[in-house]
Amino acid sequence: MILNRICIEVSKLKSGTSDHYGDAFLVVMENDTPEVLSMIIETFPQSMWTSDVNGYTVSQISIMNRCEKVYNLLVNMMVLRKFSHKLIIDKDGNNLLHLVGQLASPHKINRVTGGALQMQKELQWFQEVREILRPEDMEERNKNKETPMTVFRKEHKDLRQKAAITVPGGNNGETGQATYRESLSFIIFVVSNAISLFTSTTALLLFLSILTVRYADDDFLYKLPKRLIFGLVMLFISVSAMMIAFSASL
Repeated sequence: MILNRICIEVSKLKSGTSDHYGDAFLVVMENDTPEVLSMIIETFPQSMWTSDVNGYTVSQISIMNRCEKVYNLLVNMMVLRKFSHKLIIDKDGNNLLHLVGQLASPHKINRVTGGALQMQKELQWFQEVREILRPEDMEERNKNKETPMTVFRKEHKDLRQKAAITVPGGNNGETGQATYRESLSFIIFVVSNAISLFTSTTALLLFLSILTVRYADDDFLYKLPKRLIFGLVMLFISVSAMMIAFSASL
């Protein structure tokens, strides 16, 4: 393999080997390719403590970049150094959980569609890193007196609002109100959307009552047909309101 041969030849150099593998090592980290990373580490064990220009180590970089495969590889390879791995602190007093609480870069977030799924992905990553760290790490504070969960909530505030409810045009970042709340089309959207919700729920309850309630013979003459017709009317209104809401949204 070409990479294996290159690693062997570079390892024969008497000095300056970190200058040769340092940049490549960081690129591998950012692209989440554990196979290449494993080969570099096997040839250069000291590369485990490679850091970038900001002083972040490989563990910190993998966490901030959401490199799950690389991080799992590093955790398995750091069995003998796991204690020191857990104690890594950056210049701002952030431990690994503080770093995982920071919002991921847009190209990582957008790998999944929708605010709810993006928020779920971020929480899953936070929980995964939390499981291998010490319980007291959750209560440690950085230089800003923030715990990891405080950092997570602050960084994901906008994403949490986006996951909770999304309206056409989005919300104002400062007030939280709908951007197009004064627009006629937005008012039509809100009203028709509400009508669609209530009428569809009413229709559903009516149809369920028809299926579950026991009726006398006389009920089939007036009571049951009226309930069925009323349910169909509610369903028709619901579908019509839904189409109006869709049109107003567009």
